[in-house]
Amino acid sequence: ESLDQKVVRTVRAKYPNFSRSLAVLIPNGSRANLTPLVAAFEAATAVKIELFEVDTNGINAELMLDTMVDGRRYDVALPATFGLSDLILAQAVQPLDAFLQSYEPGDFRQDILFDIGDHSEGSTFGFQTDGDAYLMFYNNGMLNNADFQKAYQDQFGIDLSLPLTWTELDRQMAFFHDPDRGKFGGALFRTPQYLVWEWWLRLHGKGVWPLSPEMTPQISGDAGVSALEEMITATKHLVPGSDSRGIFENWERYGRGDIYANIGWGGTQKYLNGPKSNVRGQLSFGPTPGGQFGEKIVPMPYFNWGWNYVVSTASADPELAYLFCLFASSPTMSTRAV
Repeated sequence: ESLDQKVVRTVRAKYPNFSRSLAVLIPNGSRANLTPLVAAFEAATAVKIELFEVDTNGINAELMLDTMVDGRRYDVALPATFGLSDLILAQAVQPLDAFLQSYEPGDFRQDILFDIGDHSEGSTFGFQTDGDAYLMFYNNGMLNNADFQKAYQDQFGIDLSLPLTWTELDRQMAFFHDPDRGKFGGALFRTPQYLVWEWWLRLHGKGVWPLSPEMTPQISGDAGVSALEEMITATKHLVPGSDSRGIFENWERYGRGDIYANIGWGGTQKYLNGPKSNVRGQLSFGPTPGGQFGEKIVPMPYFNWGWNYVVSTASADPELAYLFCLFASSPTMSTRAV
Protein backbone atom coordinates (compact mmCIF):
# COMPACT_ATOMS: atom_id res chain seq x y z
CA GLU A 1 0.00 0.00 0.00
CA SER A 2 1.47 3.35 -1.06
CA LEU A 3 1.54 6.38 1.20
CA ASP A 4 -1.23 8.19 -0.70
CA GLN A 5 -3.41 5.09 -0.40
CA LYS A 6 -2.79 4.95 3.34
CA VAL A 7 -3.81 8.59 3.66
CA VAL A 8 -7.00 7.95 1.71
CA ARG A 9 -7.87 5.01 3.96
CA THR A 10 -7.34 7.19 7.05
CA VAL A 11 -9.45 10.05 5.71
CA ARG A 12 -12.28 7.70 4.78
CA ALA A 13 -12.30 6.24 8.26
CA LYS A 14 -12.05 9.51 10.19
CA TYR A 15 -14.02 11.88 7.94
CA PRO A 16 -16.78 9.84 6.24
CA ASN A 17 -19.29 12.72 6.19
CA PHE A 18 -17.17 15.86 5.99
CA SER A 19 -19.69 18.59 5.19
CA ARG A 20 -17.61 21.56 4.09
CA SER A 21 -14.81 22.16 1.58
CA LEU A 22 -11.18 22.23 2.66
CA ALA A 23 -9.86 25.65 1.61
CA VAL A 24 -6.37 25.70 0.07
CA LEU A 25 -4.52 28.97 -0.64
CA ILE A 26 -2.12 28.67 -3.58
CA PRO A 27 0.23 31.01 -5.48
CA ASN A 28 -0.59 32.16 -8.98
CA GLY A 29 0.67 29.69 -11.55
CA SER A 30 0.35 26.52 -9.46
CA ARG A 31 -3.25 25.61 -10.17
CA ALA A 32 -2.24 23.22 -12.94
CA ASN A 33 -0.03 21.36 -10.45
CA LEU A 34 -2.72 21.11 -7.79
CA THR A 35 -5.69 20.26 -10.00
CA PRO A 36 -4.84 16.55 -10.58
CA LEU A 37 -4.10 16.07 -6.87
CA VAL A 38 -7.39 17.65 -5.87
CA ALA A 39 -9.25 15.49 -8.37
CA ALA A 40 -7.60 12.33 -7.02
CA PHE A 41 -8.26 13.28 -3.37
CA GLU A 42 -11.90 14.14 -4.01
CA ALA A 43 -12.49 10.99 -6.02
CA ALA A 44 -11.05 8.78 -3.29
CA THR A 45 -12.58 10.48 -0.23
CA ALA A 46 -15.73 12.32 0.80
CA VAL A 47 -13.77 15.57 1.16
CA LYS A 48 -14.04 18.44 -1.31
CA ILE A 49 -11.16 20.84 -1.93
CA GLU A 50 -11.54 24.50 -2.92
CA LEU A 51 -8.50 26.31 -4.34
CA PHE A 52 -7.96 30.04 -3.79
CA GLU A 53 -5.31 31.50 -6.09
CA VAL A 54 -3.53 34.77 -5.19
CA ASP A 55 -0.52 36.73 -6.42
CA THR A 56 2.80 34.98 -5.83
CA ASN A 57 4.26 38.00 -4.05
CA GLY A 58 1.28 38.40 -1.73
CA ILE A 59 0.46 34.89 -0.60
CA ASN A 60 2.42 35.07 2.67
CA ALA A 61 0.73 38.33 3.65
CA GLU A 62 -2.67 36.94 2.64
CA LEU A 63 -2.20 33.91 4.89
CA MET A 64 -0.97 36.00 7.82
CA LEU A 65 -3.87 38.44 7.55
CA ASP A 66 -6.37 35.60 7.28
CA THR A 67 -5.39 34.34 10.73
CA MET A 68 -5.87 37.80 12.27
CA VAL A 69 -9.38 38.69 11.07
CA ASP A 70 -12.87 37.33 11.45
CA GLY A 71 -14.16 34.99 8.78
CA ARG A 72 -11.00 32.90 8.60
CA ARG A 73 -11.27 30.63 5.60
CA TYR A 74 -7.99 28.86 4.77
CA ASP A 75 -7.02 25.40 6.02
CA VAL A 76 -3.93 24.76 3.90
CA ALA A 77 -1.60 27.14 2.12
CA LEU A 78 1.48 27.10 -0.09
CA PRO A 79 3.42 30.18 1.08
CA ALA A 80 6.91 31.11 -0.05
CA THR A 81 9.60 29.30 1.95
CA PHE A 82 11.65 32.39 2.76
CA GLY A 83 8.70 33.89 4.66
CA LEU A 84 7.81 30.79 6.66
CA SER A 85 9.76 31.93 9.73
CA ASP A 86 7.68 35.12 9.83
CA LEU A 87 4.47 33.10 9.58
CA ILE A 88 5.63 30.91 12.45
CA LEU A 89 6.44 33.92 14.65
CA ALA A 90 3.05 35.41 13.83
CA GLN A 91 1.42 32.08 14.76
CA ALA A 92 -0.23 31.93 11.36
CA VAL A 93 0.84 28.31 10.80
CA GLN A 94 0.92 25.46 13.26
CA PRO A 95 3.52 22.78 14.04
CA LEU A 96 2.88 19.35 12.57
CA ASP A 97 4.95 17.21 14.96
CA ALA A 98 2.04 15.34 16.55
CA PHE A 99 0.57 14.50 13.16
CA LEU A 100 3.80 13.41 11.49
CA GLN A 101 4.58 11.06 14.37
CA SER A 102 1.23 9.37 13.78
CA TYR A 103 1.13 9.27 10.00
CA GLU A 104 4.52 9.70 8.32
CA PRO A 105 6.84 6.77 7.56
CA GLY A 106 10.12 7.09 9.44
CA ASP A 107 12.15 7.67 6.28
CA PHE A 108 9.60 9.88 4.51
CA ARG A 109 11.54 13.14 4.81
CA GLN A 110 14.95 11.67 4.01
CA ASP A 111 14.34 12.10 0.28
CA ILE A 112 13.26 15.75 0.45
CA LEU A 113 16.05 17.77 -1.17
CA PHE A 114 15.34 21.18 0.36
CA ASP A 115 13.84 20.51 3.78
CA ILE A 116 15.59 23.18 5.85
CA GLY A 117 12.66 25.54 5.34
CA ASP A 118 10.24 23.05 6.87
CA HIS A 119 11.71 23.32 10.36
CA SER A 120 12.02 26.01 13.00
CA GLU A 121 12.67 26.03 16.74
CA GLY A 122 12.91 22.25 16.76
CA SER A 123 9.48 21.70 15.20
CA THR A 124 8.25 20.81 11.72
CA PHE A 125 5.86 23.22 10.05
CA GLY A 126 5.61 22.20 6.42
CA PHE A 127 6.34 20.10 3.37
CA GLN A 128 8.79 21.60 0.88
CA THR A 129 7.02 21.00 -2.40
CA ASP A 130 9.10 23.05 -4.81
CA GLY A 131 12.50 24.69 -4.86
CA ASP A 132 13.89 27.24 -7.27
CA ALA A 133 17.64 27.18 -7.76
CA TYR A 134 18.77 30.09 -9.90
CA LEU A 135 20.78 29.28 -13.02
CA MET A 136 21.81 31.09 -16.18
CA PHE A 137 20.59 30.68 -19.75
CA TYR A 138 22.67 31.60 -22.81
CA ASN A 139 21.61 31.87 -26.45
CA ASN A 140 23.69 29.39 -28.46
CA GLY A 141 23.12 31.35 -31.64
CA MET A 142 25.31 34.06 -30.14
CA LEU A 143 27.58 32.08 -27.84
CA ASN A 144 28.66 29.54 -30.47
CA ASN A 145 28.76 31.89 -33.45
CA ALA A 146 32.23 31.69 -35.06
CA ASP A 147 32.30 35.39 -35.97
CA PHE A 148 31.37 36.45 -32.45
CA GLN A 149 33.93 34.07 -30.96
CA LYS A 150 36.70 35.53 -33.13
CA ALA A 151 35.69 39.11 -32.42
CA TYR A 152 35.58 38.44 -28.69
CA GLN A 153 39.01 36.81 -28.74
CA ASP A 154 40.43 39.69 -30.77
CA GLN A 155 38.93 42.32 -28.46
CA PHE A 156 39.59 40.79 -25.04
CA GLY A 157 42.25 38.14 -25.61
CA ILE A 158 40.14 35.36 -24.03
CA ASP A 159 37.74 32.73 -25.34
CA LEU A 160 34.02 33.38 -25.45
CA SER A 161 32.68 30.71 -23.10
CA LEU A 162 30.16 30.30 -20.29
CA PRO A 163 30.89 33.06 -17.76
CA LEU A 164 31.63 32.02 -14.17
CA THR A 165 32.05 35.50 -12.67
CA TRP A 166 29.87 38.58 -12.74
CA THR A 167 32.72 40.54 -14.29
CA GLU A 168 32.80 38.17 -17.24
CA LEU A 169 29.01 38.06 -17.63
CA ASP A 170 28.81 41.86 -17.63
CA ARG A 171 31.54 42.01 -20.28
CA GLN A 172 29.74 39.49 -22.47
CA MET A 173 26.37 41.24 -22.18
CA ALA A 174 28.03 44.53 -23.16
CA PHE A 175 29.72 42.77 -26.11
CA PHE A 176 26.48 41.37 -27.50
CA HIS A 177 24.29 44.41 -26.84
CA ASP A 178 23.55 46.01 -30.20
CA PRO A 179 19.99 47.42 -30.24
CA ASP A 180 20.44 48.94 -33.70
CA ARG A 181 20.81 45.40 -35.05
CA GLY A 182 18.05 43.98 -32.86
CA LYS A 183 20.37 42.17 -30.43
CA PHE A 184 20.43 42.60 -26.66
CA GLY A 185 22.90 41.57 -23.97
CA GLY A 186 20.52 40.29 -21.34
CA ALA A 187 17.01 40.03 -19.90
CA LEU A 188 17.91 40.00 -16.21
CA PHE A 189 15.15 41.19 -13.91
CA ARG A 190 15.03 44.83 -12.86
CA THR A 191 11.62 44.78 -11.19
CA PRO A 192 11.56 45.54 -7.45
CA GLN A 193 10.54 42.02 -6.49
CA TYR A 194 13.28 40.20 -8.38
CA LEU A 195 16.35 42.38 -8.86
CA VAL A 196 17.28 41.85 -5.18
CA TRP A 197 18.27 38.24 -5.86
CA GLU A 198 20.89 39.30 -8.38
CA TRP A 199 22.23 41.91 -5.97
CA TRP A 200 22.64 39.28 -3.22
CA LEU A 201 24.51 37.07 -5.66
CA ARG A 202 26.80 39.88 -6.69
CA LEU A 203 27.47 40.65 -3.02
CA HIS A 204 28.27 37.01 -2.24
CA GLY A 205 30.47 36.95 -5.35
CA LYS A 206 32.68 39.51 -3.64
CA GLY A 207 33.18 37.17 -0.70
CA VAL A 208 30.83 39.07 1.60
CA TRP A 209 27.96 37.84 3.77
CA PRO A 210 25.07 40.08 4.87
CA LEU A 211 26.43 40.06 8.44
CA SER A 212 29.95 39.71 9.80
CA PRO A 213 30.78 37.00 12.39
CA GLU A 214 30.16 39.74 14.98
CA MET A 215 26.69 40.38 13.44
CA THR A 216 27.72 43.73 12.00
CA PRO A 217 25.68 44.56 8.86
CA GLN A 218 27.87 44.53 5.76
CA ILE A 219 25.40 45.21 2.97
CA SER A 220 26.16 48.93 2.90
CA GLY A 221 29.93 48.53 2.89
CA ASP A 222 32.26 48.88 -0.07
CA ALA A 223 31.27 45.47 -1.48
CA GLY A 224 27.55 46.23 -1.33
CA VAL A 225 27.94 49.62 -2.97
CA SER A 226 30.21 48.16 -5.64
CA ALA A 227 27.70 45.37 -6.36
CA LEU A 228 24.96 47.95 -6.80
CA GLU A 229 27.09 50.14 -9.05
CA GLU A 230 27.93 47.14 -11.24
CA MET A 231 24.23 46.26 -11.49
CA ILE A 232 23.44 49.81 -12.61
CA THR A 233 26.12 49.63 -15.30
CA ALA A 234 24.94 46.18 -16.45
CA THR A 235 21.39 47.51 -16.79
CA LYS A 236 22.52 49.54 -19.80
CA HIS A 237 23.00 46.27 -21.67
CA LEU A 238 19.60 44.73 -20.95
CA VAL A 239 16.63 44.59 -23.28
CA PRO A 240 14.33 47.60 -22.78
CA GLY A 241 11.44 46.94 -20.41
CA SER A 242 13.42 44.79 -17.99
CA ASP A 243 12.29 47.08 -15.18
CA SER A 244 8.63 46.20 -15.69
CA ARG A 245 8.46 42.55 -16.77
CA GLY A 246 7.31 39.97 -14.26
CA ILE A 247 8.11 36.27 -14.36
CA PHE A 248 5.99 35.21 -17.30
CA GLU A 249 6.63 38.35 -19.34
CA ASN A 250 10.36 37.79 -18.89
CA TRP A 251 10.10 34.25 -20.21
CA GLU A 252 8.09 35.31 -23.24
CA ARG A 253 10.46 38.14 -24.12
CA TYR A 254 13.63 36.08 -23.81
CA GLY A 255 12.00 33.27 -25.76
CA ARG A 256 11.89 35.40 -28.89
CA GLY A 257 15.57 34.58 -29.45
CA ASP A 258 17.27 37.97 -29.79
CA ILE A 259 18.81 38.19 -26.29
CA TYR A 260 22.07 36.64 -25.10
CA ALA A 261 21.71 35.96 -21.36
CA ASN A 262 18.93 35.46 -18.85
CA ILE A 263 18.60 34.36 -15.25
CA GLY A 264 15.95 31.89 -14.17
CA TRP A 265 15.06 28.56 -12.63
CA GLY A 266 13.18 25.35 -13.42
CA GLY A 267 10.01 27.08 -14.54
CA THR A 268 12.03 29.25 -16.90
CA GLN A 269 13.63 26.18 -18.40
CA LYS A 270 10.25 24.52 -18.95
CA TYR A 271 8.92 27.54 -20.83
CA LEU A 272 12.04 28.15 -22.91
CA ASN A 273 11.99 24.54 -24.08
CA GLY A 274 8.27 24.63 -24.78
CA PRO A 275 6.33 25.11 -28.00
CA LYS A 276 5.97 28.91 -27.66
CA SER A 277 9.72 29.51 -27.45
CA ASN A 278 12.02 30.34 -30.36
CA VAL A 279 15.07 29.19 -28.35
CA ARG A 280 13.83 25.66 -27.76
CA GLY A 281 16.84 23.36 -27.92
CA GLN A 282 19.09 26.36 -28.58
CA LEU A 283 20.31 27.15 -25.06
CA SER A 284 23.39 26.60 -22.94
CA PHE A 285 23.12 26.56 -19.17
CA GLY A 286 25.46 27.53 -16.37
CA PRO A 287 25.51 28.31 -12.66
CA THR A 288 24.86 31.84 -11.52
CA PRO A 289 28.18 33.70 -11.61
CA GLY A 290 30.38 34.14 -8.58
CA GLY A 291 33.69 35.78 -7.94
CA GLN A 292 37.40 35.28 -8.39
CA PHE A 293 39.57 35.01 -5.28
CA GLY A 294 43.21 34.87 -6.23
CA GLU A 295 43.47 32.13 -8.84
CA LYS A 296 40.25 30.46 -7.70
CA ILE A 297 36.90 31.12 -9.38
CA VAL A 298 33.90 30.34 -7.17
CA PRO A 299 30.48 30.15 -8.89
CA MET A 300 27.42 30.85 -6.72
CA PRO A 301 24.56 28.41 -7.40
CA TYR A 302 21.66 29.87 -5.46
CA PHE A 303 18.47 28.52 -3.92
CA ASN A 304 16.20 31.55 -3.85
CA TRP A 305 12.61 30.47 -3.58
CA GLY A 306 10.26 27.60 -2.88
CA TRP A 307 6.76 26.74 -1.70
CA ASN A 308 5.71 24.77 1.38
CA TYR A 309 2.46 23.04 2.21
CA VAL A 310 1.50 24.36 5.66
CA VAL A 311 -1.54 24.08 7.93
CA SER A 312 -3.09 27.38 8.95
CA THR A 313 -3.83 28.06 12.61
CA ALA A 314 -7.23 29.24 11.36
CA SER A 315 -8.17 25.73 10.22
CA ALA A 316 -11.05 24.16 12.11
CA ASP A 317 -9.83 20.71 11.02
CA PRO A 318 -6.02 20.81 11.21
CA GLU A 319 -5.58 17.02 11.17
CA LEU A 320 -7.53 16.70 7.93
CA ALA A 321 -5.61 19.66 6.51
CA TYR A 322 -2.35 17.91 7.41
CA LEU A 323 -3.51 14.67 5.78
CA PHE A 324 -4.19 16.50 2.52
CA CYS A 325 -0.67 17.97 2.67
CA LEU A 326 0.78 14.51 3.25
CA PHE A 327 -1.29 13.09 0.38
CA ALA A 328 -0.11 15.85 -1.97
CA SER A 329 3.54 15.39 -0.88
CA SER A 330 3.55 11.60 -1.26
CA PRO A 331 5.85 10.17 -3.95
CA THR A 332 2.97 9.25 -6.26
CA MET A 333 1.05 12.49 -6.00
CA SER A 334 3.99 14.89 -5.98
CA THR A 335 5.25 13.23 -9.15
CA ARG A 336 1.82 13.70 -10.68
CA ALA A 337 1.91 17.38 -9.73
CA VAL A 338 5.21 17.85 -11.55
